[in-house]
Amino acid sequence: MDKIYTIHSNPEHCSVEIEGKIFSFNEVYNQLKLKGRKFIRENIKKSIVPTIEDFYKNFDKINSTKSELEEFYTLRKKKDDANRWKSGIRALRKKGKLEQSKIDALNDFGMTWNPKKDEWEIMFELFKSNPIIDILNRLIKKHGLSEAKIESLVHLEKWKIEQKKLFKSLNLNDENLRRLKSINFKFEHDRNFKELLDLVICVFNFNFLIDKLGIAGANRNEFINFYNLENEKNYLGSKIKITESQINFKRFNKQIQKSYKIKSSDEKLTTTQRKALNEAKQNSFEFYKEQIDKIAKYKATEQEKNHYGFDTIENLNYNRFGQRRNEILMFLNNDYYSKKYKVHIKHEFEEDVKVYASEKILEILDRYLLTTKKLNARKSFKSLSFLIRYYNKNKNYRDINRLYELVSKHEILKLIYGERLKKIITKIS
Repeated sequence: MDKIYTIHSNPEHCSVEIEGKIFSFNEVYNQLKLKGRKFIRENIKKSIVPTIEDFYKNFDKINSTKSELEEFYTLRKKKDDANRWKSGIRALRKKGKLEQSKIDALNDFGMTWNPKKDEWEIMFELFKSNPIIDILNRLIKKHGLSEAKIESLVHLEKWKIEQKKLFKSLNLNDENLRRLKSINFKFEHDRNFKELLDLVICVFNFNFLIDKLGIAGANRNEFINFYNLENEKNYLGSKIKITESQINFKRFNKQIQKSYKIKSSDEKLTTTQRKALNEAKQNSFEFYKEQIDKIAKYKATEQEKNHYGFDTIENLNYNRFGQRRNEILMFLNNDYYSKKYKVHIKHEFEEDVKVYASEKILEILDRYLLTTKKLNARKSFKSLSFLIRYYNKNKNYRDINRLYELVSKHEILKLIYGERLKKIITKIS
């Protein structure tokens, strides 16, 4: 039966109807906290000697000691060596020079042979990372969570169900069976996990829809139009009813997604997309600068913190500025959205636009995000990587020095970019 959400800008007035029973937002959220914390305790890795992957994910005390930093460098080198070894093994198999006995032995350890392109292996690697733990932590602590993570989780669950069906019907090939057994994949039905997944999606939908509706329903018209809810009352303060099917249609419909991913080659563009592309080309640097400034402009208030249930202003800032950083990243990803034509299109932005966007992201990282240490598992920052390449290419060494000063303030940036910037500065000295 389809879930029916009742949405209001105040979470206390939100509810969901499931099989005829109505549950408030707080009831659903409290259930998620209870079951989610139990799941995390039972499933989080507790190995005495952490794997390199565990170390990368859990290394959130990066500002602590010199020995920890040295250990991080050592493990990163070991990981690079391991990756080179795996690349060599994959090349041998591709050339037909790897014995079947060795292939079987490696599969028993969960080896992946084409992890960037093979769909099964992509899902296998995703399953190994146990993404629901990170998602649960974010939802329970009310941190920002992208819609893409939920989409990924739903696709992963479908993949798991498919593996169980193949196993039950004896149609799961030996190679995949070996790899699934290597990670103790559970082939039996897990009712508790299904209930937890439903709670995750439910709480995420609440947060996502409330945020989309805006403070005091400021985006009500756009919300109603986006989900085609013409029958809903269109006056400020009233509640909006929306089914999970309506939400999922927008979230997963491939035709809608297609317009987002399409390349800007004339033969593939619709008339609307071509108009949007022409619009993007005609916009000036000042226009894009104004758009970026508008996205980045935000000031947290105690009223908003209390309204959305954040425990501190710092966490509210992390959530809101994290969203704004992602929006500005669209300029670096050559993703243009036309409000006039309501369509995404690929458009190569000029370098001055990308530089301005990157500098604005760097400002957000420096002031609001990096200080929380919640990004300490990151291996790169696209905006900073772009600026280093750009300023080095244009021999703008004053800005290279400025970047080095900023990098020196944050250990995670220093770890990733410190040596690279030192070499550039040494070279030009």
